Amino acid sequence: MRIWTRHEDTTAPYATEIADVEDHVLPLLREKGIRYTQVARAGRPDSAGVEVLSDTTNPGKVFSRGPWTLMDEMEENGTVPQYAGGHACSQKHKAFSIERLQLQRSGGQTVGKLFGYNADEYKRAAKANKFQAQRNRKAGYETFALDYPLLRLGWGREDVQGYVKDRLGLTWPNHIARYARFPESVRLSRTT
Repeated sequence: MRIWTRHEDTTAPYATEIADVEDHVLPLLREKGIRYTQVARAGRPDSAGVEVLSDTTNPGKVFSRGPWTLMDEMEENGTVPQYAGGHACSQKHKAFSIERLQLQRSGGQTVGKLFGYNADEYKRAAKANKFQAQRNRKAGYETFALDYPLLRLGWGREDVQGYVKDRLGLTWPNHIARYARFPESVRLSRTT
């Protein structure tokens, strides 16, 4: 089963970003029959769980926000995203939503995750592997098997952008290329 899971973004997405994804990426997902699930935090506490915004093989809309976003939390706390200390904002507003949903649906099976880290991002992949190993030990089994297809291909950022241009005829700015390369915020997942 092929599933592309997207969470509610941690930053406010650009309107052009949403439009380009709806116009160019979602038709490819529909054509290939790839299940596209959009999920977000249902509320501030982890106990609120997650809310599925969309779950379909016929996607037509990208949701720009869910019930509780990083922006909501920052406004409530009067703060800004924290970059030190293990990407706490990313973990709370990206990984939590996706992983909670995938673990609920996996039935205890290992879920494969493809990350879009490019060939210039080996350190990010090593860090992700380290944190995943810790989560697996805590769970007592391999919850997620991480894979990095762009690293295996040796593709850097320019290679990815060239592929998108060749495939879609577009030059996507860096902030939007994340949708085309399966990054941390957009993951193509497969139950194995």
